[in-house]
Amino acid sequence: MVYRFGALLLALGLMRLAQPLLSDGNSAPTTDRVGFPDGYERSYTVLRSFVKEKQQQLVTVYGNKLAASVT
Repeated sequence: MVYRFGALLLALGLMRLAQPLLSDGNSAPTTDRVGFPDGYERSYTVLRSFVKEKQQQLVTVYGNKLAASVT
């Protein structure tokens, strides 16, 4: 019983130590890998803009005419 408990504590400790090595620390990629379609600023409407203070980011949400017509 004591052996199993010690092995469990050892496994949990090793997992805790390995966690920073397996994570890059970012929850999202820093680059846009999808990209915007050509002419998006003419064919899409700004639905919403807001500032994320903690991340120091300005977020702008675009939508097509159908999405912009929903109230």
